Amino acid sequence: MLKIEKVFCPDGSLEITLIGSVDELSPLDTGVGEVPDLIRVNCREVSRLNSIGIKIWINYFQELKKKGKQVIFQECSVPVVFALGMLSNFTAGYPVSSLFAEYSCEKCTNTFDVLFTVEKLVEIALQLPEMPCKTCSGPAHCSEGPEYLAFLKDTQRTQLLGSSG
Repeated sequence: MLKIEKVFCPDGSLEITLIGSVDELSPLDTGVGEVPDLIRVNCREVSRLNSIGIKIWINYFQELKKKGKQVIFQECSVPVVFALGMLSNFTAGYPVSSLFAEYSCEKCTNTFDVLFTVEKLVEIALQLPEMPCKTCSGPAHCSEGPEYLAFLKDTQRTQLLGSSG
């Protein structure tokens, strides 16, 4: 089940944080309610998406697009990034400003997520760098292959970065 937390910002925008599973019970339309012209969607805690939830998601954000709303996706969790890679219309054409990549340590097998801005990923040519393990400081690498960020190659840089905030 999806939980939605809302914070109205001083600039008039709305930041929503999505927590849990995006599924057939996801109340995006009723859970978010009326929205201002700019919405920031924090996906850090989206843990799972199923096919019906993805359909609800796509329909919701396509409706916002038709209404002329601006949306920026932030801190996309690994499951959200997988959906971005599989479905070209997953964000309804809205920009992604940051995402998580899962890393695994070669030494102690610890796994952890690392947040990257899309701007930084473009700077490093979409090559996820080796990172020190948060447990043992050993070398850790992204758990996924190069296809993990393939959706970024298919999207124009300006569309991905959008406006910041």
